[in-house]
Amino acid sequence: MSKTTQFSDAPAAVPPYKKIIENAKARAGQDRPGPLQNTPRFDQMENRSLSPDSQPQVSAERAPALSEKSVEGLRALAAAQPRTAPAEVEKEVEEKLEEAAPEPILTDDEKLRAKIEARIRDIDIGQYLLGGGEVTQMVPIIPGKLEVKFRMITEYEEGWVDSYLGRNKELTQRQFLRAMNECSLAFYVEGVNGVTWPPATGRDGQVIPQNIDERLSRVRKMHSSIFALLVQNLGWFVDRVNKALTLEALGNG
Repeated sequence: MSKTTQFSDAPAAVPPYKKIIENAKARAGQDRPGPLQNTPRFDQMENRSLSPDSQPQVSAERAPALSEKSVEGLRALAAAQPRTAPAEVEKEVEEKLEEAAPEPILTDDEKLRAKIEARIRDIDIGQYLLGGGEVTQMVPIIPGKLEVKFRMITEYEEGWVDSYLGRNKELTQRQFLRAMNECSLAFYVEGVNGVTWPPATGRDGQVIPQNIDERLSRVRKMHSSIFALLVQNLGWFVDRVNKALTLEALGNG
């Protein structure tokens, strides 16, 4: 009698799939390799915080790489996005900054100066440098009521004031400051409310002492508040002249 041919091996004592499951269970209790080292199992996270600090960290080295097809798709998407010109971007940023920046808080003096300077004409220093004339400017401090015409002075006049103040060595600090301001107005003021003051210098440029006495007398007759207001505006006038001179020196550069 011939032997029966067997087409399969005899069934194993333990089915192979059971061995696979047992091996998997055995490995589950061991330390996990690679980026999962020290990472808790989900069944261990019942009472754990879900804050970012407690989340499993995946190693950057093992991050999945994008396929070439995905990279090409992202590039095409970026190229399709509308781009703003750099100049437009700069302008937009500047506008945003201007909107966000708080307006500067001006003092009363700064407000007064801005108001007065909005009413006057700019100084054309080049005209006076080329023509050899005086630098003057009409300043309507209170339009129609207090309008002062200022002028720049010469080195002759500066020297005269230095000698005048030098002869009064016994003055206190307050007296010296007052005398200096009086002399400043006496020389720098050309006229008030359309009335021209006596000339401070002659044709030769030399100071005319009697006219300076008259000018000082007019200054000293002023009300103290008007005196202080004119001294303040004189300082602003000199500042404007200096700025105009600097701009002329710089030219178009």
